[in-house]
Amino acid sequence: MEEEKILLENKPFTEYSKTVQKKLLLQWFVYFSNLLLKKDEYNTFLRMIEDDPELVFQIASVSLYVNESSERLIYAMRLNSLYDYTKVVLQYAKSEEYLKEKSENEKRLIALLTKTYNVIGKDDEANYGFPIPFENVVYDTALLFPSPLHERQVQRLYLNSSLSGKEIMEDKPVVDFVIGQGLNKTFYFSSTKLQKNKNQILKMLNKLPSLQNGLQFNDLMKDFCGRTWTYNSKIADLLLGLGTAIGKLAITQSDETSLSDYRSNAMILETKNNKDIISYPPYEYKKQNKQ
Repeated sequence: MEEEKILLENKPFTEYSKTVQKKLLLQWFVYFSNLLLKKDEYNTFLRMIEDDPELVFQIASVSLYVNESSERLIYAMRLNSLYDYTKVVLQYAKSEEYLKEKSENEKRLIALLTKTYNVIGKDDEANYGFPIPFENVVYDTALLFPSPLHERQVQRLYLNSSLSGKEIMEDKPVVDFVIGQGLNKTFYFSSTKLQKNKNQILKMLNKLPSLQNGLQFNDLMKDFCGRTWTYNSKIADLLLGLGTAIGKLAITQSDETSLSDYRSNAMILETKNNKDIISYPPYEYKKQNKQ
C-alpha cells in the first residue's frame, strides 16, 4: 500500500525507489504495447531495468516524444537488434530538438505511467500473463526505428512560418504573405519566415512516399517506408499547406461536385519545376482571400 501512495505523487523518475521505478517501467513496456509478449522478452526487459533503469526511462521518454510505444523496443528484441535500436534512440536523445522539451516530456510520461498504473493496478509479475510465443514470424527491420516524420516537427514548422504578433493587424497581414493550400483549409504564412524555413520543409516533404504519380491525401500520413507517422488529418493538412506554399506540392483540380468527393478523390502531386515561393503584398490580402 505504501508504494501505491508514493505513485500518486508525480515526481522526477530518479526520486522514486528502485522498486517503484521497476513498476513504472513495466507499466510502459506492457500496457503501452499492443503486442503479445513472449516470456523471454519480458525477462530481457527486467534485465535492462536491473542494469540501468534510467537508461530504460530515457528510451521510454524518447518513444513518447516521437509518438511511439514500447513496440519498437519489442521488435528490436525479436530481431536481435537491441544494441542498434538503443544506440539510435540515445543519439536522438542528445538532439537539440529533443533537449528543448526533455523536461516537460518526462513529466508527461511520469503522469501517464502513474495514472495508468494506479487505475489498472498491475503491481506484480503474475498479473501480466504470457500467451503462446510467436513462432516463424518475419519482422520488417523498418519497424525498428521511429518514422523520420513526426507531428511535433510539422507543428513547429507551421507555427514558425505563420503570421503572428505584429505581422497581423485586425486579422489582416501587414507584411508580405504567402498562401498555402491544404485539402481542408487555406493557410497564410509570413513570406520572410517561410523563406527561412523552406529547406527544413523540403527535408520533411522528402520523407513522404514518392509523389511522382500522385498520392491521395491519406497517403500523406505515411512516410517513404510505409510507416504511419500521424493519424491526425489536421496535422497532415498542415504539412500539405506548407508544401503548396513553397511550391513543392500541388493539389489536382476537381469538379467538386461535392466537398466529400473532392477530399476523397483529390490527388497530391509534386510540381515539376519547384517554382519559387509566390509572395503577395499586404494590400492583396482581400483579393486573394476571396479567390
